[in-house]
Amino acid sequence: MDEAVRVAAREVMTVLGVGHGEVVYRNAMAIELREAGFRCQCEVPMPVHYKGQIVACGYADIVVTDGDGGRTIVELKAVVGETSAPAWKAQLRKYVRSDGDRGVVATGMVVNFVQKEEGSVLTTTWFV
Repeated sequence: MDEAVRVAAREVMTVLGVGHGEVVYRNAMAIELREAGFRCQCEVPMPVHYKGQIVACGYADIVVTDGDGGRTIVELKAVVGETSAPAWKAQLRKYVRSDGDRGVVATGMVVNFVQKEEGSVLTTTWFV
């Protein structure tokens, strides 16, 4: 499934280019992944627990599920530079952990659609 997410992201970058907000990329990624045969849910609530109680929810951009029940949480960004990368990693780890708290084993990926002086760049980082 990881390669399918990368392929979808490259296609979205090729067709749309850079300069759009995360919502545009999220919707295009969902289309690509569904056309590839995966189940996708957008803006999936990821509960935050405190002493056994839910105190808030974060929202994963896309949760992709394959036919074998494997799940990948995809967080999308449209930010120039890597200055926020540590925060993105922490956010993704919390979502993967939250999924695990529900008995689901998931992996996660951050996809950043950015533009640098030399052209369009697609940055992806995996975490388990």
